Amino acid sequence: MLATCTRMDAAALFDGDGAVTDRPGFAELTTLPTGVARVRIFEDVKTGSKVEYIEIKLEEPGPSCAELEAELGAGSVVHRFSPGEPYTLGFAVDVEGAPFRATVFAIFLEKPTAATRAARVELRRDLRL
Repeated sequence: MLATCTRMDAAALFDGDGAVTDRPGFAELTTLPTGVARVRIFEDVKTGSKVEYIEIKLEEPGPSCAELEAELGAGSVVHRFSPGEPYTLGFAVDVEGAPFRATVFAIFLEKPTAATRAARVELRRDLRL
């Protein structure tokens, strides 16, 4: 779906009226689904016509690392560039027949263990090569 959708298509994926508020560089969903504190929709910088990724900030507590791995498989550690940055695990999602793959990034405020809960989740579409 993210492969070809517009910001309005992406907003319609969530419960609610699909209304967004334009912000510099992204659109923010105005009506939020249960368990979600914020949804930001980032579009392709070059064209501004396709969704590049969606950032979902979860209400606490978010899903645990163990819950994410049970649903998405083992995650890969994303390199941190400084000690102050949050910890990130990337989960590859590949659905047969879909035009694109996706990566789900789970961001943790402390080093992830099975019980550590994600602070936010980002969805990114990836090209098939």
